[in-house]
Amino acid sequence: MLRDLLGWVGGDGGFLQQITPYHAPPDEGTFHELDLGYIAKCFAGWDAQYVGELAPLVGAAAADGVVIDARVLDTRARARTAFYADVMCPQRVHESLMGFIGIGEQVFALWMMRRSARTRSFTDRSLSIARTLLPVIAVADSLIERVRPHVNADIAIPRLTRRESDVAALVALGYTNREIGLALGSSPFTVRNQLVGLFRKAQVTTRAELAAIIARHGD
Repeated sequence: MLRDLLGWVGGDGGFLQQITPYHAPPDEGTFHELDLGYIAKCFAGWDAQYVGELAPLVGAAAADGVVIDARVLDTRARARTAFYADVMCPQRVHESLMGFIGIGEQVFALWMMRRSARTRSFTDRSLSIARTLLPVIAVADSLIERVRPHVNADIAIPRLTRRESDVAALVALGYTNREIGLALGSSPFTVRNQLVGLFRKAQVTTRAELAAIIARHGD
C-alpha cells in the first residue's frame, strides 16, 4: 500500500507508522526506500528530543491534516533541528510531506512521504491528493483493529444490507458522511440516504444514538 501512496502523491520514499495507543516499533512493512535504522531512531527519540523542536510542523499537520515541511520550516530552521540532522539529512531528504491519520479527535498513525534532492518539490496537487487519501487510509482494517473494538452492526441492528452494515460501523467509529463516501466509493448524498434507512431500522433519530447501539453490542 505504501508504494501505491508514494506513486499517487509523488514521493520517492516514506513511512506509515502507528503512534498510539503505544509507540509500536517500526518494521519492514511500514517504510519504503528509507533506512529502517533512522526511522527507529526517529521514534525512539520523538518524545524526549524531537517533539519540542518540531512543534510548529506537528501543529500545522494536525490543523490541516497534511503539510509540506518546507512551507512551515524554512531551510535554516530545519538545519537547526536535531531531528533533521539525525534522521533526515543522512537519508538525503530534501523535502517531506507529513500527515496524521485518525478517527475524529483520536490520532493513531503518522505518515511521511519524502522527496530527495534529485526530485522536484511537492506541489499543491500533492497536498490535495494526500488530503483526499487520508480518510481512505484511516479506514484500513489493519489500523482500525488496533485502536477500536470490532463492531458488528449486522447483529446489533437486524435486517441490514451489507452496505448499511458498513455505513453503520463507520458511523460508530466517528466518520462523517464525506469520509464514509470516500471509504466506500459512494457520494455523501448516497451515504445520507443509507443513514435514513439505518435510522429507521435501528429506531433512532441521530448518529449518536446509532453509535450507542453498536457500542453497547460491542461491550
